[in-house]
Amino acid sequence: MLRRIELKSPIWYLAGLCSAYLVYVLSLGFHISMDDAYRFYVPLIPLMSLLLFEIAFTFHADIERIQPVWMAGCLLTIVFLVPLRFNDLGHAWAIDLNWGVLPYRIAARDVASGLDQGHIALGRWLREHASPDATIVLYDAGAIPYFSGLRTIDTWSLTDPQLLELNRALAFARSEAEREVIRGKMRSYILSQNPEYIVQDNLSLLDDPVVRTRYRPVGRKFIYLNWYMCGQQQGCSYILEPWQRR
Repeated sequence: MLRRIELKSPIWYLAGLCSAYLVYVLSLGFHISMDDAYRFYVPLIPLMSLLLFEIAFTFHADIERIQPVWMAGCLLTIVFLVPLRFNDLGHAWAIDLNWGVLPYRIAARDVASGLDQGHIALGRWLREHASPDATIVLYDAGAIPYFSGLRTIDTWSLTDPQLLELNRALAFARSEAEREVIRGKMRSYILSQNPEYIVQDNLSLLDDPVVRTRYRPVGRKFIYLNWYMCGQQQGCSYILEPWQRR
């Protein structure tokens, strides 16, 4: 018999929840790929699995009694997500990551050790040394905000509406001059929040001599990975060095 999916089924709730989440991720304006925000796809994997299962079961059960609305929804979702992922893989290839097949390999034990010695250790250090109402600036916002318990300005603009709008404008900028003006607005906005610590940023805040006079390195470095292959012809290091407001 063909199994019918009632409107009150949890599958409809899951589909709606994950669809809303997908719209949110896409609204960020990023290339959702290996070097940016690929991890945000992970919550969508259960939905994809359920949709594929429902399609397979429907075809197997009785093709003459297919539920047209459910079938159309499943197909449209998959038709939308699969090309999107191929687009991301193309972007990853273009930035010299070679899809991560060969040169972009890091052993899981090294990642786990790096998180413990880098992000987690820094988060705990900030909890001990920073004031409870301190604001920190970084773009790898995960373990550090969690273990520090501090307010975070995420320069990837995942949580700040003002930065989100500026990042969208950056994605649609037509020239490098226009992009630099937008980056300047982002830097000005972040500094106007008077952060106590700048740990990382992708806006080169600490390249500004004026900013460097306002902040000083704390004398500690937290090493996530000292050296790893990050491209076809280059090696990278990943070291977290907090700078504190004077």
